Amino acid sequence: METVKTTVLNSGVWQGSIRTAVLVSHEIAKRWGEEAAKVYDPRVNCFTLKTWNKKGFRVKKGEHGIKSITFLKVAKTLIEGEGQQTEEGKKTFESHPKAIYLFWKEQVEPTKGVKPAEELKAQMPQLIWLKDGREENQ
Repeated sequence: METVKTTVLNSGVWQGSIRTAVLVSHEIAKRWGEEAAKVYDPRVNCFTLKTWNKKGFRVKKGEHGIKSITFLKVAKTLIEGEGQQTEEGKKTFESHPKAIYLFWKEQVEPTKGVKPAEELKAQMPQLIWLKDGREENQ
C-alpha cells in the first residue's frame, strides 16, 4: 500500500495570471465603473478576505466578493511502498483549480485601532487621500 503526503505550496499572493486579472478588471468596471478598473492592480488593491485582514482592513458589512480562480500547486511525496511512477521520498507536483473570492479596495475599511492612517496610505501609494478620509485617483 502506498501513502502519499500532500502539501499545498501557494503563498496567498497574486500568482500572475493575466487572464484572471482581466476578468476581475471587467467585474470591477461593471460594479464601480471604468475609472475604477483603470486603477485596479491585483498586487495592491484587490485581495482575499484573509489578505485584507492581515493588512489591517476588514470587509464592509453586506459586501460580496468577486469570484475568481487560482491554481493550487500541490507537492506529493511518496512515503512508503513501491511507486510505479516515483521513487520513495521523491516529490511530484500537481495543480488544482480553486475558486476564491476577492474584495476590491472600495469594499473594505481600516480595522479600528490596528494601524495608523499613514501606514495604511503607504500600502496604497497610487491614491491621493483626501482630508475627510476618502480617496481620489491620481
